This record gives sequence, C-alpha cells and structure tokens, in this order.
Amino acid sequence: MSDAATNNKSNNTLAERYAAFVVRHRKPLMFLLLIMTVITALQVKNLDMRNDPDTLLPPSNRYVATNLYAEHNYGMGNLMVATLRIKEGDVYQSWFINKVQEIHEILVSLETSRPSNFIDIAAKKIKYMGADENGLVFKRLIPTAGISSDPATAKEQLAFLKEGIETNPVMGPMLVGFEDADGNKCEFSDRVANNCIAKSLFIIGDYTDDVKEIYLPWVREVRAMMDEHGADDRYELLVAGEPYFLAWMLADLVNKWWLFVISLVIVVAALWFEFRNWRGALFPMLGVGATIILTLGLMGFTAFKLTTMMVLTPMLLLAIGIGHSVQVTRRFMQEQAKGVECETAAKVSISHTIVPATLSIVTDMVGFATLATVDISFYKAYAYFGMFGMLTLLFSTTTLIPLLMLSFPCNKAEANREEAELERGWETKVGGFISGLLAGPGKWLPIGFVALIFGVSTYYTDILNGTSDDLMPGVEKGINYSRAAFKEQSITIQQIERLNEIMPGVISVTVPIRGKEPVAETCVDEPFPEELFDIEDMGERLAQCEKYKTKLGCWDPDPCGAQGIFNQADVLADIEAMEECGCAPMSLSASPAPMHSTSVSSTCC
Repeated sequence: MSDAATNNKSNNTLAERYAAFVVRHRKPLMFLLLIMTVITALQVKNLDMRNDPDTLLPPSNRYVATNLYAEHNYGMGNLMVATLRIKEGDVYQSWFINKVQEIHEILVSLETSRPSNFIDIAAKKIKYMGADENGLVFKRLIPTAGISSDPATAKEQLAFLKEGIETNPVMGPMLVGFEDADGNKCEFSDRVANNCIAKSLFIIGDYTDDVKEIYLPWVREVRAMMDEHGADDRYELLVAGEPYFLAWMLADLVNKWWLFVISLVIVVAALWFEFRNWRGALFPMLGVGATIILTLGLMGFTAFKLTTMMVLTPMLLLAIGIGHSVQVTRRFMQEQAKGVECETAAKVSISHTIVPATLSIVTDMVGFATLATVDISFYKAYAYFGMFGMLTLLFSTTTLIPLLMLSFPCNKAEANREEAELERGWETKVGGFISGLLAGPGKWLPIGFVALIFGVSTYYTDILNGTSDDLMPGVEKGINYSRAAFKEQSITIQQIERLNEIMPGVISVTVPIRGKEPVAETCVDEPFPEELFDIEDMGERLAQCEKYKTKLGCWDPDPCGAQGIFNQADVLADIEAMEECGCAPMSLSASPAPMHSTSVSSTCC
C-alpha cells in the first residue's frame, strides 16, 4: 500500500473516530454548546462600540502618545462645529444673534462638554478688549440675556458686537464668515476691499474623551437639536466635526439593524430553496447563529473597545458558516435518502466534511492571525475575534448540524421526497453548461475576462510608472473617512462639503509644542554673582549662567534672563512661520513629561 493511501486511511479513521465520538455523546455535547451560547449571549449587552479612531493607531508610537496627551490635558481634540448662515441680510440681527446664543447653550448643556473651550460669540471667554475714555474695556461680545428687545438698546449692542468681531483679526475668522455679492467665501483680511458682508456665525464646541462612551444618546440629542432648529427657512444650520461624525456613524449603523434582518431572511430563503424542508432551513441558521453569539459574547466579556468596522465580523462568520452548513446538511440528507439510519447518516456526513472544513477554517484562521502582527487595535481585535469565530464553526456547523438532524429525524416519506428534491434538474443543467464551457473553446471567455481585469487594473493603478517610493501612482493614498462611511446623498456629507465652502479653516490641526528641558526654581537665598552683569557678550554670559545653575540648582533671571524654550527668538520665529502655513523645521520634540507647553491651531493652506 502506498504512503498516500496509508495517510488517507489514517485521516479517514481519525475523522470517523471523531464522528463516532460526537454521535455517541451528542446529548452532553449539545447541552454544553447550548450553555456556552446562553452564557455568552448574556455578555453581548456589554459590547463597547466606541468608533474611536484613536484605537486604529498604535498607542506606543511617540507621536500618537503626544497627541493623546495634548487631547486629554488641554482639550480641543473632540471639536464639533455648528454653523448658522443667514439667507437675507447680514448676521447682525437681533433674532439671529439670539438664535446663535440659544444653540450655544444647547451644545454647552450636552454631557461631557468643555464650556471653557467653546469659541463663539456667546462663549464666556470670548470678550471684547479695547479702551475708551474711562480706560480698559473688557467685556463679553453679547449680554448674557441676549440681544435686547428694545430697538435702541439692541442697535447699540449689535454695533458693539460688530466692532468686537471685525476689529479682532485673531478671533474674527473663528467667529464669523464673510461672503461677497456672488456668495463666494471671503478671507477675513480681504472683507473690506471686496465689499464682503458677514453671513455666517460659527460655534466651535469641545468635548472630553468621555463622549466616546455615550455616543448614541449624545448624538441623538444633537440630531434632535438639528431637526428642531434646522427647520427655520431664514437660515441654514450645518453641523460637522469628529465627535458628531463618528457618533452619527455608529447611530446610523444601529438604525440600519433591519438590513441585517433582511440578510438573514435572504439566507433562510436560499436554504429553503435548496432543501425544501424546515430542517434544512432552520438548523444551518442555528449553527451559524451560535457562532455569531459566541463571538459577540466574547467581545462583550473582554470589554474590548470596538469600532463600527467590527460589524464585519458577524457578517463574515454568517457568509462562511452558511457555506459549511450547506455542505454538511446536504451530505446528511443524501446519506439519509439512500435509506441508511439517521445515526449512520450523521457519522458519514461528519466524517466526510470535518477534514476539508478543518483545513479551510484553519487556513482562514492563519489569515486572521497575520493581522494580529500589526500594532493597530482594530486589526488586532478583528484578528482575535475572527480566529475565535472561525474556530467555533467546526463545532457549531460541521458537528452540531448533523447532531440536530439526528435528534429530529424525518420519516421515510419525507426522506424519499428529499431524495427527489436533492436531484433537481437545474443543478444538472448548470453543471453541464459550465463543464462544457470549460472543456471546449469557451474556456477562453473566463481567461479573457481575467486578462481584461488585469489590463484595466494596470492602466488605472499606473503600476508601470511606479517607483520604490510609490509603487502605484494611480492609487489614491490615505482614506476619505467620511465618504467611506456615508453615501454622497447623506446629509452628513452634504453638510461637511457646505461647511467647507463657508468656514475658513474648517480643516484644522492642533500642534502641541513642548520643551524638553525642565525649568529650574528661581534663586532666592543665593543669587548669581553680580559680576555676571559686567559680561557684555550674551553668549558668554549665558554659558556662565548655566555653570551657576548646575552648581546652585536654581536660576537667577536678573543677569541671565527668563528661562524656558519659549523665550528663545528662533523658537518663536519657527512658531510664527508655522502659523503662517510655512514648514519651519521645529527644534522641539515630544517628551514624556513636559514642563512648558503650548498649543498652536493652524489653518491648513
């Protein structure tokens, strides 16, 4: 006997032993699987769907760590922008200003808001700074109670508001948007030369990272505000920003639960069409359903922070699991249609499908395992839970379904009907057509189709002109997250595009800048020697100051000047150049425990 025959016999014997074992102990095994499914089902409610882009990034990376540090300590990492654009006239109208203030109060009242970081005309920290005959003027742009109903008082308040906004070139562009006569966006600095008028007011809100834990109730409050106040025909209300965008993506997924139900109905219909009996339609769904529940329950039990992309896992398990279910169910019915006992049919169906199913599932698990090597949380979660789900398919489909068929056997008449239905004519015709196509001249059709795909792909990827830096110049790099999540006609996409037309700097970046060197305490009891004042060369004087700093452990600002990286002219010049949209080389970098820090918000040019 050849080695191949020996190995085949060994494999068959092992598969048959496994089949005999599970059939003999089917009741405790089915009960154990049922208990495990029920226990994990109770954990599904603990699913932590964050939809947090931070989980897509390796937390050990120093740039990611710096970003998280700045976000958690200084805020401005979860910004939401609400824009109100008036349709007739300019923004300096009492009712419109009061509407902006009303929406501001709603957004501030949302849970996890950072009121101190809000930027708009109603925010407490946004104040007018100037001088009059009595001295310094420092007060809010609009009264706490809003613009007065008295026309004379309202006129004065609106004039003060206009002056406070349009004479402040730093805060003005963040508070109001200008348009020319054709409706085109005007730069704040060019508004006078181009005869532009103020048409939009912006509310920039900041929320803590805790908002990610309450995305669903939070975004429903935002949408309720949009529905209520966006119905007024006198102005446009546009909302965008990361927390709103990500939260609405999660809510939109939950709201589309019926799509998953439709997919299940389609699968059941396909199973019924294939087997034409309740066992063939129900038992595969029970097996795959057990796998999905086990996987979702493990997700809830581990409290792993998941993104909306993890919805792919149960859908993938459904698609792959149904394929294995159909194979084992069909084999059981074919054996039963031959007139053998149900127990024999179960053993044969398990022993003949367990080996190819195991090879297929193990291959899939290896594919998932490769994703776990990437230091990105989402890929790791997808890999871990995908491997677990695929492993359970061996027991919930290839093993459980024959045991269910054995536990609920059909009668002889039903078996004879199943035998006739399993040999339907359309299967023979389709199989014969494909066999004839591949065996004759028609085989060039699929080959030509594949060649056409290669040709089109080569053209659009521009791979022939690729370099070591960019192998496929024709492929778009990066990802447009909004377009990947929502359709073109979605209100979310429309408002993002409209807001981008209205608001200058709607795409912005916050850059935290931190000094590496800690500052020393100021010398009190033992100042630096007065001889330092006699040294005229500042470079030499600073060198001496550093020596005394090392010796005394303190710093004397009188002869040596203020300490800290932000008192150096070249650093301030770099920061100014970056704010002006330049690419100045920064002499600072991230450090684990900053002593001094600042945050630079710069509009993308």
